[in-house]
Amino acid sequence: TVYNAVRAGSVDVAFLFGQALADAIRTMPQQVQRFNSNAVLYLGFPTWDERFKSKSVRQAFSLAIDRAAIVRSLASGIGAAANGLVPPSVTGGGTRSCSVCTYNPSRAKTLLAQGGGWKGPLTLWTYSEDPINTQVIQAIANQWRTNLGIDEVKLQSIPVAQLYPKLFAKEVDGPVFLYQGGSYPHMYSVAQQLITKGGIGNVVAYSSPGVERLMARAGAAKSEQQTIALTQQAVRAALDDAQIMPVFWPGAGLIRSTKVTGVRPAPPYGNADLEVISVK
Repeated sequence: TVYNAVRAGSVDVAFLFGQALADAIRTMPQQVQRFNSNAVLYLGFPTWDERFKSKSVRQAFSLAIDRAAIVRSLASGIGAAANGLVPPSVTGGGTRSCSVCTYNPSRAKTLLAQGGGWKGPLTLWTYSEDPINTQVIQAIANQWRTNLGIDEVKLQSIPVAQLYPKLFAKEVDGPVFLYQGGSYPHMYSVAQQLITKGGIGNVVAYSSPGVERLMARAGAAKSEQQTIALTQQAVRAALDDAQIMPVFWPGAGLIRSTKVTGVRPAPPYGNADLEVISVK
């Protein structure tokens, strides 16, 4: 809606992401400024589903995903394939912390066999508010069919208001593709929400006493360097458990009308820096 408002001339500056940003880049490239989001799009594996109890199985599903191809073809090149929890633009981010976030179909097949293989259908879930999500899970489903030999992969794209209650009630029977942003631009914020017990984004009930201890120490650290180092350790340990698997870091952008100049993102969230905008 806001993208259309800028095109119509009723709005001069707007924050965009997802499909709206992709449309703006295609139709108004000179009027878009892109930047990285303080967020991650990831797959969560609900281990209340017995089929995902095996770490080898979860790792196999991750290794069977061509993240770079998904970003390039479906996310319109917005963002980057993730090899960690948050991008380099976020404090503490940018370090490689996921050993199975690469594309390796042959190893994926081996690990799936080691974990007992796969029988029967698979359901892949996401929320329906962003159309790109449906395209992404379709691509992931196709890659799993090709690389893991899972013939029947079903897709469930439903509103957030329906999806999260199902997750909290443990009624979701398969991997879920979700977005998680930080409440402030720091790796600790995203990690605290996703990998700690009771974190508001920990919808797949991930739990690790070792990770809890590291995150508690990170939160109580007396310097930012200590907080970053301890959070990075916690994230590496959590991603090694392979219950939460980053897929890509989304991008965001600002779109402007031709009536204004000087539009740039303001830290920490990328909203427009109103003090430097000029009207022609």
